[in-house]
Amino acid sequence: MEQAFYFCADNKLFRANMMPLTIFPLQYKNEGKKIGIKTYPDALAKAILRECGSLKYSKTCQCWYLPYDKEVYAKLKTAFHPIIVVPSAHLRTVQPNTEHQTATIANVSPQTETGTVVCNPSTQETETNNPAALHIAVHSNNQGWIVATPYNPTVVNAIKAIPGAKWQKTDKHWYVPARKGNYRALSKLTANPVPLLHFSNNTPQNLTEVHITLHPTLPNFALLDIPYTAAAFEIIKTTKSRYYDKARKKWGILNKASIRQGLIQRFEAIGCRIQTTPDVLQQNVPEKYNHRLHTQTQWLQDIPDELKPVFTNYTDQLMTRQYSWHTIKNYLSAFKEYCRAFGFQHPQSITARQAEKWLVQKVREGMSGSMQNTFICSLRYYYVQMLQQPDWNLVLPFPRKAHTLPNVLSQQEVKTLLAKVSNPKHKTMLLLAYACGLRVSEIIALRLRDIDSGRMIISIKAAKGKKDRCVMLPELLLKELRSYYTTYQPKEWLFEGQFQEQYSTRSIQKVFSVAKIKAGIKKEVTLHSLRHSFATHLHE
Repeated sequence: MEQAFYFCADNKLFRANMMPLTIFPLQYKNEGKKIGIKTYPDALAKAILRECGSLKYSKTCQCWYLPYDKEVYAKLKTAFHPIIVVPSAHLRTVQPNTEHQTATIANVSPQTETGTVVCNPSTQETETNNPAALHIAVHSNNQGWIVATPYNPTVVNAIKAIPGAKWQKTDKHWYVPARKGNYRALSKLTANPVPLLHFSNNTPQNLTEVHITLHPTLPNFALLDIPYTAAAFEIIKTTKSRYYDKARKKWGILNKASIRQGLIQRFEAIGCRIQTTPDVLQQNVPEKYNHRLHTQTQWLQDIPDELKPVFTNYTDQLMTRQYSWHTIKNYLSAFKEYCRAFGFQHPQSITARQAEKWLVQKVREGMSGSMQNTFICSLRYYYVQMLQQPDWNLVLPFPRKAHTLPNVLSQQEVKTLLAKVSNPKHKTMLLLAYACGLRVSEIIALRLRDIDSGRMIISIKAAKGKKDRCVMLPELLLKELRSYYTTYQPKEWLFEGQFQEQYSTRSIQKVFSVAKIKAGIKKEVTLHSLRHSFATHLHE
């Protein structure tokens, strides 16, 4: 029969079928009789035993024990099957090392009428060095698995290599999320079948109605009132522009007709009734509307109503000129700080002399040259390009450009840094930054079709300044890319996030920061320093 385990997140209910347990009568010091645990329990078995009674460890007897009580024994018979009772004379010392016994015991003798089995303890020993000695169960959230295993470096490293696997310190087990390829990875670690997540083709009782309403503060977004269940998550996670509103406990989507209709069709396919409010249908977002609108709308909330048309027109003008979103964000941030300094009065009422004095004050306060350039460019665009006031060019001159040398890493430091990264995806991204000299924005923008192994080049599309270029593809990097592709099987983007979306720049930068600390590098370097190191080492 297939092994099955059930685990409740609040640690109040545990259930294990077909998990044998060997116990024996233990006379413990002056405390009297105890129930000794012959089988050395793993993390999952310990959690179950703690629910049965006050579990303690005896250094003298080198075993775990429970109170000698009828209620405790009744709980043990409910949680474990079969219960194997051995006499004290048959016992021998069991050390809690890599050769200890686990709660999974093979070759047990047939069960008696009372559900208790008496057998030779020597036939119950298993080797935990075998990766198959794993306990895998479906987590209570139905979005992943819990993996319990005695400590074994080989098994632990294999679990760490699974994308998204995390060690739960409180419960003493691993959590593996339900991602693409993780089921196959778990199957390779155990001889037993991995339990399947409970996704049913039938409509769950709590997922029969979906309510779509307009977002109260973001009119270009709609909110979906659906339970946060595995079935709903499986449908919505493939939707573009979706995000989870933690405050309202609802999913938000960009209110485009195509996105909304795609979701409605998926929910109707499983028999759900869709209820959409009229204001959702009236506030349709144009199909080619900028997907960054969510961010723009949020930061406009603290701007006075009389100035919102100014900022909206300013943003539209930048988009019309095909400025990159990174540039638009910097210009808007600088323009917003400029208006805030003058009490959010209309920018046209601010004189050139006032703006010059404010800029001089910012420089005295320690503003860097690059930040000063950003402020000047944002103000010049508004006053010169939009308001056609060329005199502002004389009032806002650009500062002298500083010629500084970038901080670079030595070749040995780069090797040490890469050696500290264990995740294959993270290591491949850092290798791309160093071996090809790519910017972080170029790494996350790579698609599968951009890798040309025949010509040994990588095509960079619409990089800084909207320029395309080709970079060399080293043989070592190609080997790492093929290994990465075999493991993760990306679909569109070369590096995909948790829900197959484009990877975020903040995540890559965080990976570099953690690796830098592990490598003990004290230099003030960032991920972009790998690009400078690439050019410096080529020159050397």
